[in-house]
Amino acid sequence: NTVLHPIILSQGNMAVRSRGGDDTTGRLVFGFDGSLFTKDLTYDFRVNVGPDGENLENVWTQYLYDHTVWNNGDLAIKGGLLKDPLYKETGIIDDGNQLLVHFSLANALTGVGVQGGSTRGVDFLFLGNNTPLHAEVAFTGGPSNTQYLSSDFGGIGGQSDFSFTSRVDYKFNGDWTDTNDLTGKKSGQHDLLDIGGGIAYTDADESVWRASVDGQYMIA
Repeated sequence: NTVLHPIILSQGNMAVRSRGGDDTTGRLVFGFDGSLFTKDLTYDFRVNVGPDGENLENVWTQYLYDHTVWNNGDLAIKGGLLKDPLYKETGIIDDGNQLLVHFSLANALTGVGVQGGSTRGVDFLFLGNNTPLHAEVAFTGGPSNTQYLSSDFGGIGGQSDFSFTSRVDYKFNGDWTDTNDLTGKKSGQHDLLDIGGGIAYTDADESVWRASVDGQYMIA
């Protein structure tokens, strides 16, 4: 029931100039996650270290408090410093389970720089392994990551006064564990089809509404 899982992610880049000299940058994410006393109480703590200094990326605790709600689902509450769930790639998929080290350039076009990084708040979730529907509503504020695409694995900066995000995912077939892993290495035993989307509001800098729709398909 009590698990401590250490995490270390590292990356280095080097650019050699034709006229001499070179630029070397690196990024390190370290921390731990797991459960405490019961599998229903989970946590995640991560520190992001790079050229821009040391930043906290995740500091949250989640408690699953009801296993008997509609359609075999579970109710949970998550609080602390967490990722905004509007954009699946940056908010739900773990850093170590991305297809590439760098996040997609499409994120810059959809505005994830304002809504999508680490932010303080509380998230109410409907989830579970035995239900095809997952949904959540997050109310956030405090520091919001407006420089998410400027460095690998993210980072923290900027300021947001108030934001909220509502997201729904529906799994037609497959395993929920595969929806959190773009590499397909966790399970991959069944064909997966997951359609999701969300809507979000933030008054950081200006009042902005955003929406996203995404799909994930994987052959077993």
